[in-house]
Amino acid sequence: MYYKEGITIMERWEFEQRRSLPLEAKEIMAMDRIRSFIEKVGASFVSWSTGIDSLVAGDLARRVDPSIPFVFADTGLEYPENRNLLDIYDNVVRMTPHKDFRTVIKAYGYPVVSKEQSQRIYEYRTTKSEYMKKRLMYGVYSNGSTYLSGKISNKWKFLIDAPFPISHKCCEYLKKEPLRRYGKQTGRMVILGTRADESQTRIQSYLKNGCNVFTGKIQCRPLSVWTKEDVWNYIKKYNLVYSSAYDMGYDRTGCMFCPIGVQNEKEPNKFQKMQLTHPQYWQYCMESLGLKEVLEYMGIPWRNSRGLEEAACSKE
Repeated sequence: MYYKEGITIMERWEFEQRRSLPLEAKEIMAMDRIRSFIEKVGASFVSWSTGIDSLVAGDLARRVDPSIPFVFADTGLEYPENRNLLDIYDNVVRMTPHKDFRTVIKAYGYPVVSKEQSQRIYEYRTTKSEYMKKRLMYGVYSNGSTYLSGKISNKWKFLIDAPFPISHKCCEYLKKEPLRRYGKQTGRMVILGTRADESQTRIQSYLKNGCNVFTGKIQCRPLSVWTKEDVWNYIKKYNLVYSSAYDMGYDRTGCMFCPIGVQNEKEPNKFQKMQLTHPQYWQYCMESLGLKEVLEYMGIPWRNSRGLEEAACSKE
């Protein structure tokens, strides 16, 4: 760990070292971060999506402060199995977004690949600045320096010419805005169940700020050094009630209709599974929301061969 211009910078090896700690040590560390965060900023709340990470963050927070509220951004995109948890856990506040998914994708575009790639493609398509286009395409800045991780990935540059809109704004309107609104209305600060290992951006943020951020976007991220294995071990250790969607084979249970990350999934991917487990939702995604065309253009399978076989048999 070292200091640069008044900022504490953690070395990558320190992050890896903390990730290798046993679960018990991570529990103690997480509750200590939550406790120190609340002591400094005052009343707080847990951003509670009903996914396993937010369940664990919420449980840790309530071990520190049993009265802390869970705030649920009611996007309407949740698996029904996840929504069942709303009636099981107490002190859950529902915040409804001002826009729905269909409105956002129609006005701005579909979220694809990742939030970062979607944002860069959106900015490239909407900017009139040739400098910005060059920067987004090649990662070249005005001083001649290059920042390759800040450009559109070579693999996905063909999406610039996609016959459908692309943007990163879905999460902004459906999740972030309702939580900000709750924080503004109540004066409470947010505790998030995000893990740093989910993206390079989150790792860099952790190396710079640690779990607690007290400047800019004030927030507590007590699971920063946790792994997915840690999360599941904690759930089993304390017998937490979690969404049965995970038992159906879903690795993640975020927004049901969101295609971000599906390109990295092995078959059957989330949409191929959905055809079998939630056929009505799958039909809505593919036909009403137009995801079929998006996935086909990206070269991502969206139908399950088993589902086609079953449909054929039912017609005989």
